[in-house]
Amino acid sequence: MPRALDFGDSYVDVVLPSQVVGGVPMVVFFQMDKATHGLKRIQLERPRHGVNPPAFRAILAALRSDFGTPDQMCVVPARPAGPLPKSCGCATALSSARSFATRLSKPSKAAYSVPPTGRAG
Repeated sequence: MPRALDFGDSYVDVVLPSQVVGGVPMVVFFQMDKATHGLKRIQLERPRHGVNPPAFRAILAALRSDFGTPDQMCVVPARPAGPLPKSCGCATALSSARSFATRLSKPSKAAYSVPPTGRAG
């Protein structure tokens, strides 16, 4: 990327625009911690007009199949009344994030996934 994207507490300088998770096209953002420059979150985003219940179920099934039940879930409702609390990282603890990042960087027809994050950063 010519210029990093700012996500508040993190930045993105690597985006994978055409990854498939559970048979569903996704854009993958690797959010790096501004202080440590280490991987903080992996954000999965559907292309415009691609958010629908069947896509959600397919992605969720692929995530659970590849990684099992999430270690942690964000407890912030889908439509919070106000701004997200600072205490909520809204990211699922993922022990295999490095493995995921490594696998995504290698071309493959397989679908790779991470546990759901609720709302992004």
